Amino acid sequence: MRKKVDHTNIDYLKELADFIEKEGWRNYGNFSAYCAITRLEGGKRCIEEPLFSESLAEALGKKYSCLAHGAIYTMFRRIFEVGGRPEFSTASCGAITAQFIFDPYGDLYACWDSAGCPAFKIGRYEPKLDFNECLSRWRGRTVADIPQCLACPYALLCRGGCAQYAYYETGSLYTPHCDGYPKLFEHQVKLACRDFRIQQA
Repeated sequence: MRKKVDHTNIDYLKELADFIEKEGWRNYGNFSAYCAITRLEGGKRCIEEPLFSESLAEALGKKYSCLAHGAIYTMFRRIFEVGGRPEFSTASCGAITAQFIFDPYGDLYACWDSAGCPAFKIGRYEPKLDFNECLSRWRGRTVADIPQCLACPYALLCRGGCAQYAYYETGSLYTPHCDGYPKLFEHQVKLACRDFRIQQA
C-alpha cells in the first residue's frame, strides 16, 4: 500500500495505521505499506527532507515508527543489528525492473507517478496485452547509463533517483534525479545508528 502524504493528511496516518493493524493486514506476507511524499508540479516535494521523515515519525507515534522510516534507515538498521552490507543496485525502483501499473481504462504504466499521462503509457492490457516502445526505455534505464552518476559515491544506493521526475526536470529518463540524496542518506544513517545505540543501552 502506497500512501501519498502531504500537509493535509499527515495527521491522519496513525488512524490509517490503526485500521491496518485492526484488520490484520500486516500479518500477510504479501502486504506492505509505505509513505510517499506528494510532489508539486515540476517534482518539488511538498515537505522537504529530513523534515518529512521527522514529521512522519511524529504523526505515526512510537507504535508505528517503523512505517516512518525509508529504505536507507531500514537497510542500515539491519546492518547495525545483524551485520551484512548495503544493498547495492543499478536500478532505482520497480518501474525500472518489473513493476506494472494497471489503470481502469486498459492502459499500462511503469511508474505510479506517470499513471494517467498518455505519453508514458508502456502498453495496454485490454482488449489484449500489448506493449509499446516506451517499455524498453523504462526497463533499459540503469545508473550505468546516466553519465552524471558514474563518479558519484552514492550511485549504487541512489541508483539515479526517480526516472519520472528526472524526465519532468530535463526531458529525459536518462538523467539523474538526486533529490537531496546525500543529505537524506546522512540523516537516515545517523538516525538508524542512534536508534540502534538506544536499543543496545
